[in-house]
Amino acid sequence: MVRAGAWLRSGVLVLLALAFAAPVLLLAVASLQPPGSAPVPGALWPESPSLAAYAAAFDLVPMARGLLNSLLVLLLYVPLSVVVASLAGLGLRRLTPRGQLWALLMLVGAASIPYAAIWLPRFLLFQWLGLSGSWAPLWAPALMGGHPLLVLLCFVAARALPLSQLEAARLEGAGWLRIWWQVVVPQTRPALVATALLAAAWCWASFTDPLLYLHREQSQTAPLMLYALELLGASNWSVLMAASMLLTVPVMLVLLFAPRALNRTLGD
Repeated sequence: MVRAGAWLRSGVLVLLALAFAAPVLLLAVASLQPPGSAPVPGALWPESPSLAAYAAAFDLVPMARGLLNSLLVLLLYVPLSVVVASLAGLGLRRLTPRGQLWALLMLVGAASIPYAAIWLPRFLLFQWLGLSGSWAPLWAPALMGGHPLLVLLCFVAARALPLSQLEAARLEGAGWLRIWWQVVVPQTRPALVATALLAAAWCWASFTDPLLYLHREQSQTAPLMLYALELLGASNWSVLMAASMLLTVPVMLVLLFAPRALNRTLGD
């Protein structure tokens, strides 16, 4: 009976994996269409597959520069988000139960605010600070933990730590930064790995903020390069699919290695 249940779970996981992998496979096949050709209805595989659309994506727009810019933004955004979210989780853990309840409500409320509702205030603020046109507005959310849900994740992980352990370290003369690094971080590592993965996915796929703040082509990120290809028209359909595949591959690699990273941290 146990063996049958294991097989059933494996089968369900395989079906779910195939369902989520199907759009990516169709995207990969569509990117093999020669540039300028239109897909034939009902034909999944192109008559003359080629990688010319990938080369055209780099010729029509500065895709290499966009990918590099996205990577540079990501390299600061992710560690800063993880550090701030983890420190916020520790701070919220030290609140009274009533304070923690209010903090939980505020985090859920902040996460529920439509993102479009804060576009204009943020844009006016960064324009007043003279930061519009730089990457600073893209990094700014990391100073608040990246997203309220990331702070909530670290808060939930920190709640598993007994207060007596934190107070004992405090009585031994350790400062809160040292307690965070030597006590909190090792014991909440799985949550921090999950926080880093989610922050990386959100940062890599971010389109609205770069569209609002990045005006110079030299500073634009990969999603804006994808948008520029879309504006070129339907004749570059396969090129658009190839560029989409370039942005999808890093996310796929993260998803492939994420379970292994989480299992390693859980086993430590």
